[in-house]
Amino acid sequence: SLDGQHHSAAMQPLGVNNWFIRRLVPYSSRDAYYKRTSVGISLLIFTASLIFVLLMYRQFRIMAKNRTDLEYLAYTDLLTEARNYPKFLLDAQKLLAEYPGKNYAIWSFDVKSFSRVNELYGNAAGDVVIRHIASLFAEDDTKDAIFCRNSADQFTGMRPYGERDDLCQWFAGLLDAVAKRDAVAESQVHIDGVMGIYCINEFR
Repeated sequence: SLDGQHHSAAMQPLGVNNWFIRRLVPYSSRDAYYKRTSVGISLLIFTASLIFVLLMYRQFRIMAKNRTDLEYLAYTDLLTEARNYPKFLLDAQKLLAEYPGKNYAIWSFDVKSFSRVNELYGNAAGDVVIRHIASLFAEDDTKDAIFCRNSADQFTGMRPYGERDDLCQWFAGLLDAVAKRDAVAESQVHIDGVMGIYCINEFR
């Protein structure tokens, strides 16, 4: 000890007459150096870990977004932004499994003479008509009633019903709504449609 403090000693030979240089370092200085070094290393490890976590989180967000985008492209009709036919088949299977006791009807709706709309007013007007009709079906799209666009001017859906008259009334109301919300009404174009309905439970 020196001056009441413990020191660490280090001897360095000079190579002359067996002389040595003796260095004394107080324990307090040595410990302070080790503490600073430990704190610095800990900060480096913490910073590196934080950067790693942030990079992993960013990668996870990118992967999740890519997965969402792929699912959107795989299961969405881009014109109407409703489900497409493959997604409809998946959802229909889930509905039948979830509500086995319900009476379900599969329906198919076709816009009559739709090609004339495209020929007379252009494809852009035809797209507006399709989107408007899809919006009507979307209003009826609930947890137990679904629809999709499965071709250019054809829609398919599935909905529960109590009696067959319920389906007839629903279809009649749909035609009225299509006429009132005619997307090209300014040109006095009449939009009409035909529908076929298959009652699932009645033929099981």
